[in-house]
Amino acid sequence: MADVFENEQEDPSMLAARRLDWEIFLSRQPRRGRTLLMVVAEGSTLRAVARLLGLSDSGVQEEKRKVARALKDYMGANILSESTRQPVWRNNIMAGRERQACRAARV
Repeated sequence: MADVFENEQEDPSMLAARRLDWEIFLSRQPRRGRTLLMVVAEGSTLRAVARLLGLSDSGVQEEKRKVARALKDYMGANILSESTRQPVWRNNIMAGRERQACRAARV
C-alpha cells in the first residue's frame, strides 16, 4: 500500500478521465487545430506547423489563439492550474506524514 502512495505518478482514474476529455476535444477541432496540436505535442515548433499548413507565422499564432480559446471554453478557465495541481488526497497524506514525523521527534 505504501508503494501506491509514494508513487509520483498520476492517479490512473484522473489520467483516464483527462485522456477521454482530450480525445473528445480533439475530435471537435477543425483540421488546422488538430494538426497544430498533434505536431506541437510531438515536439515540433510552430514554424513547422506553419510550413505544414501553408500558413504564415502570424496565421499559426491566430490558429493557436483559436485552439486556446476552444480549450478554455471546453475544459474551463482554470484548466492550466488544475492540470498541474497535486490531488487533494496526496496533500492529505503528506500532511499526515509530517504530523507523524513531528510526534516522533518530540518523543
